[in-house]
Amino acid sequence: KDVGIGSDSKGALLEISSLKLFKDGSAVINPEYISTLKRIAALLDRSKYKRCRIVIEGHTDDRPIKNEDYPSNWELSTARAGAVVRELTKAGLKETRFQAIGMAGIAPKHPNYNSLGEPIPYNRERNNRLNIRIEM
Repeated sequence: KDVGIGSDSKGALLEISSLKLFKDGSAVINPEYISTLKRIAALLDRSKYKRCRIVIEGHTDDRPIKNEDYPSNWELSTARAGAVVRELTKAGLKETRFQAIGMAGIAPKHPNYNSLGEPIPYNRERNNRLNIRIEM
């Protein structure tokens, strides 16, 4: 229920909210989502998807990060993508199938600001996401 499913010109797309998958400002996967990632790994291990490239994209909102672990959203989004790759490979998928990409806040799915230039907090939350793209 926490994974959105869609597609685009490159293939199938699974989307997970980063605010659920990770603690705020962290790239440590919340333990309750390990089972979700294991189910995704089982899906990706099916013969139908064995030859597909799997691109993991970490996305943040546009607010600057303020912690000593990550100097910017670039590092945070990349670390989150890498953490998911590690978890999926621990579940048995081959590392050579993956590409991990940090997108920071450059590709928002929803507008961060309204027409008056005021932030939209709900949209910012939704822009914190992790995409798992299955390239056919």
